[in-house]
Amino acid sequence: MKQYDSYKDSGVEWIGKIPSHWEVGRLKFTGSFDNGLTYSPNDITDESGILVLRSSNIQQSKLDFNDCVYVREAPRELLVDVGDIIICSRNGSANLVGKCAYVYTQIKATYGAFMMRFKPLIDNRFAFYLFKTTTDYYKGLFSTTTINQLTQGIISQMYIPSVPDLEQEIIASYLDKKCGEIDKAIATQEKRVELLKELRQNIITQAVTRGINPNAPLKDSGVEWIGEVPEHWKVCRIKNILKQGADSIKIGPFGSSLTGKVGADLEYKVYGQWNIVGADFNAGTNTVNKETFEELSKSYKVISGDILVSMMGTIGKCAVIPEGIQEGIMDSHVVKIRLNDSIMIGSYFEYIYDKDKSNVIFNQLQKMKGGSIMDGLNSTIIKSLTILVPPLSEQQEIVSYIESQTARLDKSIEKAEHQIELLQELKQSIITEVVTGKRKVV
Repeated sequence: MKQYDSYKDSGVEWIGKIPSHWEVGRLKFTGSFDNGLTYSPNDITDESGILVLRSSNIQQSKLDFNDCVYVREAPRELLVDVGDIIICSRNGSANLVGKCAYVYTQIKATYGAFMMRFKPLIDNRFAFYLFKTTTDYYKGLFSTTTINQLTQGIISQMYIPSVPDLEQEIIASYLDKKCGEIDKAIATQEKRVELLKELRQNIITQAVTRGINPNAPLKDSGVEWIGEVPEHWKVCRIKNILKQGADSIKIGPFGSSLTGKVGADLEYKVYGQWNIVGADFNAGTNTVNKETFEELSKSYKVISGDILVSMMGTIGKCAVIPEGIQEGIMDSHVVKIRLNDSIMIGSYFEYIYDKDKSNVIFNQLQKMKGGSIMDGLNSTIIKSLTILVPPLSEQQEIVSYIESQTARLDKSIEKAEHQIELLQELKQSIITEVVTGKRKVV
């Protein structure tokens, strides 16, 4: 790795030594930082309006237009220009605060109230790489008792390497080329993951809609998008496979039930969407004390074998609660399901319900909303969904078959995802080395 002829101590811990002809400055003097547009639901319009860039529009340090909101108008001074850097400045997750994207082309857009615009006075592309690196080392300042945020006051505390103008342009061009090469390698691995996951889903969907006996006689399921199913299978609503009783399906506590009662390191766990999405019931630190648990456990206690379903945001996800979990209750925004275990086993239900495993339930939700997944579910909708019910012994055979068929795919997916992580780490390492002068590219 090529280095500069001589170095000096920057006096800033995260920067370390810098080339002798570089200086140290403050981020706030490299440009202007402006807060975004506050708007209401009444201001929202169709695609003919002005795009409002939000946190979801920044993916992998690039602008993403899959989740868009438009408003009728926005002040001229809040419209986005080429060369601007759009930043997530407020978020429930501290890890997402500071993520940013460079505006490469002219777009008709503004940015939301939880966002910030950095309009650099230095080389715009260099400023983008410099900002990405700087914020990684100041993330500890983003978390407060109310909300995780990047403020003007925090920006004023950030020190950066101050690089001569000509070198900024050369460094930016080098990083554009190097990062572009790495991004292509990442895209190749991401495509591989996508295809492997699609193949995995196809295997599972075929197994839970047609079974694993290719010679089984078929019948019309009565559901257009499912088609034919083995003739000895039952086709019914989810409500018909639930355990009898009031606890067969339950929506998590809302309103004041948990307000002010959730803490950390208390005796009883609160299980929520974070456990469902990651299929990890050790995740999350939300807990309640014994008094709150006893108050809510009659209606909201969860036990092994229960199935938690996400009802807000990540629709179509579920997870079976395993044996040996910490005693606890369910959070809001989830639905608890208890199956009649003489009709269906939880592992089979998970394969047929979870959108990342098969498309049986997810397709139904899309059909119900004309292709657009709703913002939330409720117990009535869930109970009305159609489900296919093989005999119990066949369910167990199908689960074993799926596990054996997908094991190799899972290893390939894990390997590709690990390669993506390594490439992303390499990319950030190169950026950091170059913008702090550890690697010479001039």
